[in-house]
Amino acid sequence: MKIFAKTIALAFAALLAGCASIRTGGNPDGFVMLAEAVPDAILEPRYYSTYNFIGDRIDGYEEPCAILSKEAAAALKEASDEAVRRGYRLKIYDAYRPQRAVTHFMRWAKDTSDTRMKQFFYPDLDKSVLFAQGYIAERSGHSRGSTVDLTLFDMKSGKELDMGGTFDWFGKESHPDWRGVTDSQFANRMLLREIMTTHGFKPIDEEWWHFTLKDEPYPDTYFDFPVAGTLRPAVSAQSDNEENLPCPTLERIRERGALLIGSTGDYRPLTWYDPATGRWEGFGIEIAKRLAAELGVRAEFVRTSWPTLAENVRANPPLFDLAIGGITVTDARKASMAMSKGYLANGKTILCRASDAGRFRSLADIDRPDVRVMVNPGGLNEAFARAKLPNARLVVHERNEDIPALVADDRADVMVTEIVEAPWYVRHDPRLAAPLIDKPFTHGEIGVLMRSGQDDLLAFVNDVLDRMASDGSLDTLKAKHDLTPSP
Repeated sequence: MKIFAKTIALAFAALLAGCASIRTGGNPDGFVMLAEAVPDAILEPRYYSTYNFIGDRIDGYEEPCAILSKEAAAALKEASDEAVRRGYRLKIYDAYRPQRAVTHFMRWAKDTSDTRMKQFFYPDLDKSVLFAQGYIAERSGHSRGSTVDLTLFDMKSGKELDMGGTFDWFGKESHPDWRGVTDSQFANRMLLREIMTTHGFKPIDEEWWHFTLKDEPYPDTYFDFPVAGTLRPAVSAQSDNEENLPCPTLERIRERGALLIGSTGDYRPLTWYDPATGRWEGFGIEIAKRLAAELGVRAEFVRTSWPTLAENVRANPPLFDLAIGGITVTDARKASMAMSKGYLANGKTILCRASDAGRFRSLADIDRPDVRVMVNPGGLNEAFARAKLPNARLVVHERNEDIPALVADDRADVMVTEIVEAPWYVRHDPRLAAPLIDKPFTHGEIGVLMRSGQDDLLAFVNDVLDRMASDGSLDTLKAKHDLTPSP
């Protein structure tokens, strides 16, 4: 994201000469959705989520997708094909960026009191120097539509390659040639660079993840259409006006031939997505497949996230028909969306190192300045920690599935989690314990989430859950996934 003085000067010279322009409006014909153009790529749009250097969703990112010019997307497809041949997949953090997003960056940079994400992205810098040192600028090459921020995902290990630094880290550590990394980390950076430059992209000296198409088609134009529109992932390729059609939801699903199911894929044993194989598994996933089977259609899964779950459920056009997997029934959710009856008892608890099990026997033991509490962003775990543990040192980590191992490795002391998730990690990692599993801090139930107004779908889901409870198949699934039957 960093744009240094020379780049800034050139951009403003072009502006003053009348050579550059800003175009607004809907998706121009020269752009495509990366989910369609580069289907093997993994999309993790950071600026649509709240896990970025600002801590809020960025203006102009209206849907969790990525867009590039047709020319850049074609070159990226070639890079993706080569990565796959080598055993990797491209993971995209950002691509086309609307000018309004860059303006949001500028507005944030001027508010020196907002340092919520400092510890994660610029711990060694004072926020007041970000503009002067070129980390924030009034124009970004991303807005020209042919720049992409990305890394490599190892299909064998199921993890991102270790680049010796994280995306959007402000500092010399992000320079591709910085030799403060290990030889292996440096080799990984060079592998990414080799793949991208071989297929027509040029790097910059300040960010290992940043590449621009050499022959970009719009070198003097900064676009401002939102990251949204009719070009969206093929898995949700229903008509833009589908939600306004007069036929009921169930009829539309049957006509489509697929039930579109949103899930986070990071909450074992309820929902788990393996990006290396593309397979979904878990207790909630099996319930979703049962719902699809009852309708006589196939189940298609759409990856969502905790920070974007509510927006994705309410999206217009809809991204999926319903969401499942670790979603607690709450009054707040029912006020703006629809939720099924609960099908699994749940409540907040903690994970800690087994050696610390005797240390944490109550909330008061955790709510201390010397206790590092780690949570994933945007969900009820973060909300609970902020409300109930104001004195603890809160650490927000993007990937929920990483946190148990980070606790075991002494990168944090406590993970806020739930009684259906904690036992899975204790069984699979003897370094962990759940000392308060029998005394949950809250009591609730997990249900199925969907848009308001889908009364026939809601009634159908509740009917299937009732029949699964009465015929014993719900408890059979619970036993299969080592879940205690609901009281």
